[in-house]
Amino acid sequence: MSFNSARSSLRKAARSSLISSPSHPSPSSSCSSSSFLSSSSSAPSSSTRIFQTNKSSARQPTSLRRSSSSSTSSSSSSSNNLISSLILSRPPTILREPTAFEKAYFDYNRKIAQTLQQPFPKDFYFKKGSSAEKDFELDLKTNQPGFSKASPSSEKDASLTGSDQDLATSTSEASENDAEAGLYQTLPRTTKADEVNDTRSLERKLDRTLYLLVKNNAGGKDSEWDFPKRKLDLQAKESLHQAAPKAVKESLGKDMDIWMITNSPVGHFNQRDQKTYFMRAHIIAGQPKQANGTDYKWLTKEEVREVFTQAGPAKSSDYWQEVADLLDE
Repeated sequence: MSFNSARSSLRKAARSSLISSPSHPSPSSSCSSSSFLSSSSSAPSSSTRIFQTNKSSARQPTSLRRSSSSSTSSSSSSSNNLISSLILSRPPTILREPTAFEKAYFDYNRKIAQTLQQPFPKDFYFKKGSSAEKDFELDLKTNQPGFSKASPSSEKDASLTGSDQDLATSTSEASENDAEAGLYQTLPRTTKADEVNDTRSLERKLDRTLYLLVKNNAGGKDSEWDFPKRKLDLQAKESLHQAAPKAVKESLGKDMDIWMITNSPVGHFNQRDQKTYFMRAHIIAGQPKQANGTDYKWLTKEEVREVFTQAGPAKSSDYWQEVADLLDE
């Protein structure tokens, strides 16, 4: 029996079974078929799901383009109000005066060192009868080494004996006759600018850091003291680092040598639709010149706080709280 004949006999048997079966199906078979149809109609096929995902992904770039365009427009509108502000400072030129605690600490360490040290062989270091030996002996008389009970320096000079006073007098006369005595005189810590409180001078408060504040008098009553600042020129693709020194040179001249400490801002302040970024710089040489109706001051941190809290920018304490940590003592 060949394969074709076997297949034909099977087809005939299938036809005969369909003819002999009842015309109305059983309830169970109908339910199963209906449930199958409902399940097949409710659950989408894999091809349908793939089509839907492809359709949604095809729509996605349009929405992304809309959101990106809106974000670009908002960023462009906000970037028009970017301001670069320069915190220009003059570092201290002399060491600050030690506090009372520091003076007591150094004096205590000096007394300990003098108490524990070996006797000083003055005959080995000083020529007998020289002015250096007399200065050393006078210093021993006025400044008792170690923890010995001694009166203050002002009382020590008055309590010297006659021979000690003669020694002090001869030493002072020798020092006056010394041609090199003027080389060892130190300048006073206070200057004329401190005496008259000249806030435009860089020679005041030599042991403190001074900061430059400017005020545009052409603005009328609305003008306030603030750090030099300038709005960025977006058409010229100007950066914060480039705009910061221009804010000083355009208002106070180009005679100042300014050193920008960093290329990135050290802080920022948001006010309504404006964003102010603060840059740090030091003045190395030169002097500002008052021009274009711009006034200026060199103030310490405490003086800057007093100016800002009284009538500072935005007339709020938020500005000072944002700037206070950026200033040195």
